[in-house]
Amino acid sequence: MPLELKDLKKFLEPHFRNIANEFLKIGEKFVEIDKRFDQIDEKFAQIGEKFIQLDEKFTQVDKRFDKIDERFVLIDKRFDRIETKLETIESDVADIKSQLESLVRRVELLEGRVGVLEARMNSIDYQLRDIRKTLEDIDQREREYIRREELKAVEKRLEKLEKAVF
Repeated sequence: MPLELKDLKKFLEPHFRNIANEFLKIGEKFVEIDKRFDQIDEKFAQIGEKFIQLDEKFTQVDKRFDKIDERFVLIDKRFDRIETKLETIESDVADIKSQLESLVRRVELLEGRVGVLEARMNSIDYQLRDIRKTLEDIDQREREYIRREELKAVEKRLEKLEKAVF
């Protein structure tokens, strides 16, 4: 895996962990809300039983209804806040998905570019080997040429010396 992708992965991992942790927290909040709704349901059941048993105490029941109405208002407000938070979460999740898709596309592009660069590097490496071989051949031919020229020069001197001696 190329170094840039490793860095990208290292960069993204904490963010994805944070997102996962946020989802866990949201899940815990939903469990708490569900428990609260269960408690409210239990309270409704208790009120219903008292309503049947305490038919003659309408005044007390009326006061309890007022309290229940207040609780419903609070619950309704809480529910509205929960709905708002859910909409925000859904929007955030959609943004994260979009960003993730964009990052995936970028990674794919980078992987493609890395492949092209690797191919270019291999081509350059092959060309360098070819150039080195050519340079070695030229160097070898140059040495041979220099030796032949030196040999010719030595032969000419010998001929001159032979003519001078004989």
